[in-house]
Amino acid sequence: MHFFFRVDANDKIGSGHLSRCASLANFLFQKRFKITFITNTITKKNLDDYISNSFSLIRINPKNLIDDAYKTNKILLKKKKSFLIADGYNFGVNWQKKINNKIKLILLNDYNNKKLKKILNINPSQNKNFINLNSFGIPIVNDKYNFKNYIKRFEKIKKNYSILISFGSSDRENFTEKLSSIINFNKFKKFNFIILI
Repeated sequence: MHFFFRVDANDKIGSGHLSRCASLANFLFQKRFKITFITNTITKKNLDDYISNSFSLIRINPKNLIDDAYKTNKILLKKKKSFLIADGYNFGVNWQKKINNKIKLILLNDYNNKKLKKILNINPSQNKNFINLNSFGIPIVNDKYNFKNYIKRFEKIKKNYSILISFGSSDRENFTEKLSSIINFNKFKKFNFIILI
């Protein structure tokens, strides 16, 4: 079986999407599945920064989202027993409708898509499953996370006086500034705030 990942990332946006795709790809690779990344922006070097395995990489240069779906279809329709996993804000309903019905599409999506029920949605930001909507809350993390020691690590974190504020690689709603403006830093003098922009 062959898993294709359609994901884009650059130095400004998409690192979270690429990171969770890489985590899932590493897991599937360990189960002996073939892995191919389809991308417009990621280079082989960028991919190697996230994963240690030698996955194949297919670069496409679409003119628009319709062309993107067309080029993605062309790649997938040549392969039997394959799945397409798409992760990115660009791959909305219009793009999904253009993906051929023969292709088994799985979305890694922070929003629940209720319009297209034939698609399997995996939402890493939720913890509930909606089986009737084909929507599942599955946190996707790197295998370096050790859940057995989570409680011990949490006890250590509670003694830590450093607080990191980060809203990911893109903060379109400007939550960083909003949160910083409402925190009374004088009240938390013993804490060391690190604000990542």
